[in-house]
Amino acid sequence: GDRVIVYNKVFDGICDMCLSGNDMLCRNGGLIGVATNGGFAEYITVPEKNVFKIPDEMQWELAASLPVTTLTPYHALKEAALKVNESLVIFGASGNTGMMAIQFGKKMGAKVIAVSKDDWVKDFGADYIIGEYDRVVEKINELTQGKMADVVLNSLGVQTWENSFASVGLNGRLVTFGGLTGADVKLNIQSLYSKQVKLIGSTGGTRKEITELIDMSKELKTRVWKKFTLDEAKEALQALFDKERDGRILLEVA
Repeated sequence: GDRVIVYNKVFDGICDMCLSGNDMLCRNGGLIGVATNGGFAEYITVPEKNVFKIPDEMQWELAASLPVTTLTPYHALKEAALKVNESLVIFGASGNTGMMAIQFGKKMGAKVIAVSKDDWVKDFGADYIIGEYDRVVEKINELTQGKMADVVLNSLGVQTWENSFASVGLNGRLVTFGGLTGADVKLNIQSLYSKQVKLIGSTGGTRKEITELIDMSKELKTRVWKKFTLDEAKEALQALFDKERDGRILLEVA
C-alpha cells in the first residue's frame, strides 16, 4: 500500500472554522487518540481526508514528525508573520518542536537565536546559541544591539515565560503553543501595551500546511535519540522524561 502520514485532528468539514481552512479549530472536533482511538496499534482506521501520501524516499523518522512536531512550529511562525532579517528567539530549541522551528526560521530568512545547552542545534541552522539560562535576556540584548527579539517562540510554558516576555522587543510578537512546565503565567499589562507586544496563541496547523511540509520535506531533518517497538510503548513514554534524552523518541509499529 501507499506510505502515508495521518493528520491528527478530528474535524467535521462543515463548521465555520473548517470552511475558513482552520481544520484544527473545528467546533465539533478533537484529537485522534483523545476523541477517538489512537495510533499505538498495528492497524487503525481514519477518514480518507486525514491521510496524506508521502514520497518513497522520505525516512520514517521525519515522516513521523510531520503531523505534530513539524506542523506545530511551522504554523506558529506563520501566525507570527516572521519576516526576512527579523530576529527569532526559540526557547526549548533542542526539543521536538524547537529543532524544527530553527529550520523554519532560517528558511524564512530570520536570524535565529536558540536557547539551549545543546551545541548540536547549530547543525540545524541556529545562528547563535544561548546556554546560560540565567543570562538569556542579557545575551539577547547583546546579540540584537539592544533591540531585543522581533519574534519569541515559547513552547515550554511558565518556566521560561518571564524570560520569553522580557526578550520581546518593541512591536514584537510572542507566540506560544505549549505549557509543558505549567500554564498559569503572570503578565505585566503595562509592559505589554507600552512595548506594543502582540501575544499569539497557536495550535497545530492546517491540512494545507501538511501538504506544504511534504513538498519541502527534502530540506528538513530531525534527530532521533532512541527507537522502541510497539511492545515497548510504556518504556518509550517513560523515556520522554529521561534527563539524558537528546533528541526524539521513535515508536516503530511494524
